[in-house]
Amino acid sequence: MVADSDRVAIKTGLPRGLSDPENKIRTAVAMAIATIAHWDWPEQWPTLVQDLVTCLQSPDKNLLKGAIKCLDIFASGDNLSDEYLAPLLNLLVPELYKVFQDGNQTERIKSRAVSIFYSLVRWMAITKEHKKDLKFFFQQILPPWLTAFVPALSATETSLNDCGLKLVIMKVLIVLVGDFAKDMKPHLPNLMAPVWGLIVQGLPTYEKVAINDSLLSAAQDSEGESLGFEQLVEFLLEFVRCIVEKPSLASLVKGHVSQMIYFCIKYMQMTNDDEEMWESDPNEFVAGEDDEFRYSVRQSSLDLIEMMTSVKDVKMDVLVQVINQCFEESNQARQKGAKNWWKIREATVWVIGTMCEQLVEDSTFNVAAFINTILREDVTTQGIPFLKGRALWCASKFSGDIDPQVITPFLQIATASLQNASDPIPVKIGACRALQMFCPGVAPEIVQPLLPELIVGTVNLLQSATEGTLHLVLETLLFILKVNPQAIVQFEELISSHIMSVWSGNVTDCLITTIVTEILEVIVSVPECYPKVVDRLLQPIITILKAPKEMPGITEAGIDLLRVLLDGPTVPSEALLTGTLPHLFNMMNTTEDTQIMETAAFCLSAVVRKAHTVLPTWRPFGNATAAEIIVTIAARLLDPNHNDIFAICGAPLITIIVSKVGIRN
Repeated sequence: MVADSDRVAIKTGLPRGLSDPENKIRTAVAMAIATIAHWDWPEQWPTLVQDLVTCLQSPDKNLLKGAIKCLDIFASGDNLSDEYLAPLLNLLVPELYKVFQDGNQTERIKSRAVSIFYSLVRWMAITKEHKKDLKFFFQQILPPWLTAFVPALSATETSLNDCGLKLVIMKVLIVLVGDFAKDMKPHLPNLMAPVWGLIVQGLPTYEKVAINDSLLSAAQDSEGESLGFEQLVEFLLEFVRCIVEKPSLASLVKGHVSQMIYFCIKYMQMTNDDEEMWESDPNEFVAGEDDEFRYSVRQSSLDLIEMMTSVKDVKMDVLVQVINQCFEESNQARQKGAKNWWKIREATVWVIGTMCEQLVEDSTFNVAAFINTILREDVTTQGIPFLKGRALWCASKFSGDIDPQVITPFLQIATASLQNASDPIPVKIGACRALQMFCPGVAPEIVQPLLPELIVGTVNLLQSATEGTLHLVLETLLFILKVNPQAIVQFEELISSHIMSVWSGNVTDCLITTIVTEILEVIVSVPECYPKVVDRLLQPIITILKAPKEMPGITEAGIDLLRVLLDGPTVPSEALLTGTLPHLFNMMNTTEDTQIMETAAFCLSAVVRKAHTVLPTWRPFGNATAAEIIVTIAARLLDPNHNDIFAICGAPLITIIVSKVGIRN
């Protein structure tokens, strides 16, 4: 414990460090004060905020920098509360506004002032119930800030690699529009002008430095977040999205839908950095589109297009017109010899594939003509793997809607790509994504002649798949096998050996093991394959069941494999039952691990379901029957002294015991 006298001495001395000429010392002092404030403010340090506000008025630049940094750290933490929000607004906001409007201050200082204001606004959004405070805020406090934001956003001298001030202003506006749409509506027409100006005027620069070259190294804030122009574009699009998704505000952009879609497609173009990274790292390429939580300018633009086309009274022909315009631009750039002519085309094809359902229903978009002209050309264009891969994927999105003769050539090209060692990874990834749509979408009689090539090609691709692409290839194999499981017979050994190699190498990855298990379920469903798979997997499963404590993280996956074998097309063999169940019974009678017990309970349900005829007479330990042992395990699961998850697992097991074994007795 720190003595009260020492605490007073620390609080008295620390603020002096905020004026130190060394930035690192100022930062350390600011962090120390904010940490103490978390515990002592306001009861044991009531003058802290007023003291820091006084520092903002000081002519000492270092003191101002230290104080505003301290306030930024303090406000961005969890120090704010409903009780003190109104006093803080009254105390802080006027001084922050003075700093923001001071022409002698640097953009970094102004950014910190707006950042503190952002923290107050964000907390206010959480505590909306204080109606009186909200009314005062929107009538008295906010209007000057919004007025001042317009010229700040309109400023053209901002560095491309440091857009920190504009970024934090957009963060404020996004919170205000997202949480206070009604209050913000009167102010939005004035704010839309500079936002729209940034989107329009920023595109040529973005195309020059990002799409056709590498982005400048972006500055970062104290948290390591990018302050570059690309991040600003994301925030601008997010601001528009907040407006579009509010029915009461959507009218503000309804007259500009066509222009907005056009600029979104232009911003969707693949940057040079993306291209280089995705060519060298397939994991990033897959994650860039499969991870819905990974935001980027490309993904944000696509999301906004989807949202804008769903606005009331907006017709799809608006999108079709923009699509045609973008294809025309791409053709003109190609004729002029532009190196990256294909990028706007790839972005446009991505939009079409994403919006395929709506476009199929729209009479102004000729799907067959698009596929026979644009996509047929793209899949045969050499040297542009991202465009070819995108075209394959896009064609597959229409596989259930048009003449199979139009789609079949794309299915054949995707099949050939899996076996073509010279095809770049982006094409193979596009082929895998396309096959996941072709296999369930195209008539089975069209896919079946290609199954041998598809199976061999996908299995071979497993050998070169990296961590990030492995699940994509496995999912593709699963879709292929489901077309006609009977075709698996001649390839069972090839498939099983490779997927079990994948399983053993990734046994702690639940996504991979789940897909492998689903593939095994398809293989095992074929009577001719079932005994072969049992023979191949029986001994490894027994090894896992014998020593569960020695194989943490593996036991659940091993039990799940056993469930697949027990749930096969025929009654489980004696070798399978006698080799595995005694170990499973022992494990379930002793383990306290909820994950193991949950997986084992599902497995035991499969035992009862498939082997219920032998359970009442088989005595695995020489005394009690298997049925009696299972009932004992079920009783343990329902024991109130155990974890609640045990009981949740036990209920379905009891039900199946009664329905399968109980009736016989």
